[in-house]
Amino acid sequence: MPVVQQAGHNGPAIRDIRRIRGMSCSELADQVGIHEQSLRNLELYDSVTRPADPKGCSWEVLERIAAALGVRVQSISRGPIGQMASPVPAKDEEDAA
Repeated sequence: MPVVQQAGHNGPAIRDIRRIRGMSCSELADQVGIHEQSLRNLELYDSVTRPADPKGCSWEVLERIAAALGVRVQSISRGPIGQMASPVPAKDEEDAA
């Protein structure tokens, strides 16, 4: 399994947008394809609210959350676009390039 860099996410923004959309944690988690507890952890533990114990997510999961919420990824990520983590290609993809 390739090593995937974690994306910097904004937990409170995810939670606030989810609530504005009238979605439960369970509904969003189902749409994204992750466990409800995983989503709860992402909402509660990010690098700003809990710097000693952030819970990360992959860039792919962050994109799926944004799509399910109907927002751009930048709305639920931390920092300028240039500082956001992006997917790291698998070893096979690097060799093919």
